[in-house]
Amino acid sequence: MKFKIVFYILAGVLIAMLLFTLVMRPPVMWAYVTGELLALVITLVMYFALVRPVSSILLGMDLIKGHDFGSRLAKVGQLDAEKLIDLFNTMMTNIKNERVYRQEQNYFMEQLIDASPIGIIMLDLEGKVSQTNQAAVKMLGLGSYDEMKYRAPEAIDSPLARSLSQLADGESRTVRLADTIIYRCSSLSFIDTGLPRRFYLIESLTDEVMEAEKQAYEKVIRMIAHEVNNTVTGVSSLLEAAAAVFEATDEELFEALSSCRERIEGLSAFITSYANLVKIPPLQLEAVDINEQLMLNMPFLESIGAPRGVKLTAHLSDKPVPAAIDRVLMEQVIVNVVKNAVESIGHDGEVIISTTPTALTVTDNGAGISPEVASHIFSPFYSTKPDGQGLGLMFVNEVLRRHGFRFSLATDPADGLTRFTIRF
Repeated sequence: MKFKIVFYILAGVLIAMLLFTLVMRPPVMWAYVTGELLALVITLVMYFALVRPVSSILLGMDLIKGHDFGSRLAKVGQLDAEKLIDLFNTMMTNIKNERVYRQEQNYFMEQLIDASPIGIIMLDLEGKVSQTNQAAVKMLGLGSYDEMKYRAPEAIDSPLARSLSQLADGESRTVRLADTIIYRCSSLSFIDTGLPRRFYLIESLTDEVMEAEKQAYEKVIRMIAHEVNNTVTGVSSLLEAAAAVFEATDEELFEALSSCRERIEGLSAFITSYANLVKIPPLQLEAVDINEQLMLNMPFLESIGAPRGVKLTAHLSDKPVPAAIDRVLMEQVIVNVVKNAVESIGHDGEVIISTTPTALTVTDNGAGISPEVASHIFSPFYSTKPDGQGLGLMFVNEVLRRHGFRFSLATDPADGLTRFTIRF
């Protein structure tokens, strides 16, 4: 621009001098006129040969600085300069096309990441969350991305996030949380501006693992139940016949045979309880208000804790808690949960049943659940009771999963209370 102004001023001065010469008509006017015309021609030639190409180059630099890859430089009428301009215009076209392609690819990747059922969490160079998708937000049990944005994984209020923070780069681990959900977590990295950036992949394995476990224990239970019950039936009949023979002649032997028969029948009932677990009937869903269902069952639930001096209190939501449930199966679930809470307390405690418009929570002030136990409590046949069979929570797990409800059982270290929460 400065070059243009200088040449515009110079050309103006020469034209003014030429006009002055023509008006004043000095001696040897033709010599003045010829010199001034020659100077003007030289000025114009220099303008087209130097100023316009340099101005185009400077304009091109401004376009690059402003990231304006859609504009092009005009022809300047100078062969060598136009070769440079053509090269510049071709470069700008290629940059524009590459930029559009990258934008399309980035948009596609963002859409793909957001729609992926696999949770994806990307960290910035400082190790804080910079990007994620909805699947990861849901898996971490958070309400929105804002609850994890610009935070390190260990600072996020989520058990799964804390498990992620313990992974080394390139490590994969299967994580089983207290809500029975199983994840395969992987820590990976990629190079960004020459530096490694970490990201996490979270894949839900719950359905696959649960189905594999279910098929395995169903097969074992059916086989054991079949063999035991076939044997027990014959032995029980034989003991009954033998007891009838000695009933009148040998009272002591009769009592011994009767005791053996009762023990055999108890074994049969024990095995049958396992077999019945894998025969949970199909759900008969109906729309109900959970509050109303709880109020109908409160007298029976209160009777569970009464013998131990455990008080049962209900804090129900003012608004209805609508849910599609199988009434019979859900009643058994609630009974199992309350019974476990009462047994955890032992004597003289309190169990609180509370609801919100989307959830039901059973809270107790019992012994609590350690982090080691929390990851196993819903495993098949697992029990912390000396005489426990591991059937109660196994049944609860199966019924709630069939309903599609999320649930968790854990002790809050802040207040020491244990909460079983069902989210409808």
